[in-house]
Amino acid sequence: MIHNTLRDIGAINAFRSDKALLALIRELNDSTSQRNDTYGKSVKDAMRDFYPSRFRKDALEIVYNDVGKQPMEALDKLYEEYLEKGRDGSYVYADIGKLERYSALINKLHPFTILGRRLSVELEDGYCDLREIESMAKTVTPLLLGARRENRDYSDNHIHLGGANENLPNLLILFERETPKEYYEKEWNGKLPRLSEFSLINSGTLSMGHLVDLGKCAMRYLSLEIVRPENGDREKKRLISTMQAILKHGRVAAKMRRVCTSFAFPSAYSCYPNDLEGKLLKKAVCAAQREERIAQWFYYNILLHRLYGSRLKGSVVQKMVMIVLQIVNIIRAYQIMSQNVGLSHFSEFYRSDVRQTRFDRHRAIAENIFRNGTTMFEGKISPGAIYNGEMMRYKLAFDDEILRTECESRRGYAKSFVDTMDPSIRRKYHFSIHFQRKCDKRKQKGVGRYTDVRHRELRKQLKDEARKLHDYLYIHDTKASLRKYYLPFVQDCNALLCFGKELQARYIDPAKMIVSLDVAGQETLTPPEVFAPAINFLRAEPKRYGLRGLTLEDPDAVGPHRQLRLSVHAGEDFDHIATGMRRIDETITYYGMHSHDRLGHALAVGIDPVQWLERNGDVFMRKIDRLDDLVWLHKQIGAVLQYYPQAVGFLHRTEYLIE
Repeated sequence: MIHNTLRDIGAINAFRSDKALLALIRELNDSTSQRNDTYGKSVKDAMRDFYPSRFRKDALEIVYNDVGKQPMEALDKLYEEYLEKGRDGSYVYADIGKLERYSALINKLHPFTILGRRLSVELEDGYCDLREIESMAKTVTPLLLGARRENRDYSDNHIHLGGANENLPNLLILFERETPKEYYEKEWNGKLPRLSEFSLINSGTLSMGHLVDLGKCAMRYLSLEIVRPENGDREKKRLISTMQAILKHGRVAAKMRRVCTSFAFPSAYSCYPNDLEGKLLKKAVCAAQREERIAQWFYYNILLHRLYGSRLKGSVVQKMVMIVLQIVNIIRAYQIMSQNVGLSHFSEFYRSDVRQTRFDRHRAIAENIFRNGTTMFEGKISPGAIYNGEMMRYKLAFDDEILRTECESRRGYAKSFVDTMDPSIRRKYHFSIHFQRKCDKRKQKGVGRYTDVRHRELRKQLKDEARKLHDYLYIHDTKASLRKYYLPFVQDCNALLCFGKELQARYIDPAKMIVSLDVAGQETLTPPEVFAPAINFLRAEPKRYGLRGLTLEDPDAVGPHRQLRLSVHAGEDFDHIATGMRRIDETITYYGMHSHDRLGHALAVGIDPVQWLERNGDVFMRKIDRLDDLVWLHKQIGAVLQYYPQAVGFLHRTEYLIE
């Protein structure tokens, strides 16, 4: 886990704190708020929750005086430290020499919050105009990380499609639909990842429903400030009272006040003002209509900082801007793993309901991958994704995104569909079958006794999946597969009729897109030997084409294809360092790994064991895992005795512990 520096923590809490958010909402009707500075005191208090007992109180006081009292100036310092050196015309990238600290920062605070501040100042001072902002919106990456330039390809061989990474599409859509009633329920919120710095959310004072509906009201207020600055006072006052009522009464108040959304009804703003604020709002709304979430959030952040800088200090508009930034960054914290340790915490974020808000997520994932600069990649999918059409939907989304980025003047869906069949496009990515480690669901009989062998149900499931995959990869009829797995997901039937001959000559066998197998997930749940039979069965023979139904016009259609490659996570997450080392050894041995296979992470062999044991202190683990570790260690000690005779003492010690 990468820790944030103390100065960065001050800036993070200024824009991502549930205590500061609550203070800002209560200040909306408080005429004495500027003198009392409840927001500043809340930021100072929130800093103590971030890494409990890690910093001296005097140090926190110094940082608060430097950052907490002037939050916008803190953003200027962050820009100068992390982004200024990476600015190159319409491109903005993080300083490559500070990527570790920058990564820790953007896990907590969205980088557009920082960039939006700088661009709004440059617009105000005349250093750039709206045309340059539009150009930047086309090239900006979701996290301001380095992307390819000069049309050079960049490869990533390990992408979990829909993993716990940047999640703008699922984040912004929360403010464009009706808030689900379960977002207010304590049981539902209790299933969210627990983040220590959000004490009000953890205690139930605020829920995800509060955050979403308060964000809708604040965004609506700011839209009225731009579209109807003079005759919208009555509705703006009503929005403030609604926010206060939501804090007291929750979903009942939001439903009775008919809390609306800011981006879902752009037609309500029939006439945008022709000033800079109106143009920025219009661009953000239009980007939302096109579902271009990166551009939407980019424009909207500039607009927020523009509103903040052009209004009186301590005004309601300034507080509303801060409320929006606070809410978005807090909700984002529950979608991206940022501070917890281990794959079990990763699973909490990955399966979190607040992440899964978008039904058509395939296009969003494709946009996120390619906008970050990746042009060639290996996407991880589950075995079920092959049969339910998920893989084909990803393929169509990837093809469409490649065409959108490479051919901006594209015309018509029919033409674009034919272009997706071009070999130069389809070879930019492939898929890996991703086996997920699962919990052992044995039935207990009495205390500590089980009626079955370990992972019996999972072994049976893997056996069935392996047979089904074997038929798909090696035996199936290719043309039948195309009709079954590809064509049902093409929406434009006219494209198939108009270009039928061309499609028949240039179609792709879906099985050819699968080139590797992957085993990942919580290592503490399933040992390597459970997956070994299925993996070895599927890798026993090379994939072959040309056996049935393939036309000879495709030069890649005939002849042998190399054996499926293997990518396994091992030694990444463990209770004891010896367990992690053992699993690495077992993975290589049981799966028959060789050159071209990938061993994921293998952290256990890169950590100093003495330092690890001193840092972790007492280690709690299952007895059966401890027994396996001791037997494995006994074997390793025996193997090195001829080189290190002094190890004989350890050999006797492990024999005693095993007995």
